[in-house]
Amino acid sequence: MSRRLFGCAIAGALMLAGCATEPVIVDSHADVTTRMANIASRFEQARHEGGMAGAVADIEKCYATATLLVAKVFELRDCLVLDYVAYRTDFTIGRRLFGGPLPYFEDQVAAMRWVKYGKLAQFDSPGRLAEYLRNTNALVQADLAQMNAAPIVIHQPTAPHLASHL
Repeated sequence: MSRRLFGCAIAGALMLAGCATEPVIVDSHADVTTRMANIASRFEQARHEGGMAGAVADIEKCYATATLLVAKVFELRDCLVLDYVAYRTDFTIGRRLFGGPLPYFEDQVAAMRWVKYGKLAQFDSPGRLAEYLRNTNALVQADLAQMNAAPIVIHQPTAPHLASHL
């Protein structure tokens, strides 16, 4: 049996994109809220430990893990979101502070990466991928804002000491 036919024969376990590209598996995944909170935590930890270079290293590790042997759709989508969150952070903060993007986040370089991994993550068009990234970025940014918010401190007036009134 040819490799192509064998790949198509096991399509029950693997979702193959036309049986002509790399095998793709629809991996188990948590709900969107949990996934986005995990991405926010992962990004914040990587950035805290190694700056944006740490975030880049974590993104590359994410892509490598998500595409090892087979492309795991939801794991790969999480990598894309992690990548886009870092790109937007570089865009809004890094470019303003340093006058330009990090090489990893240059518009053309990032776009080529998103097209490559977007296809493996089963996005049927760049428009759908862009919409997904914008929407999920908004969720992650909300989680990041909550993580980085100062704790709320409520000042209560102190009650008079009861012993002095007895």
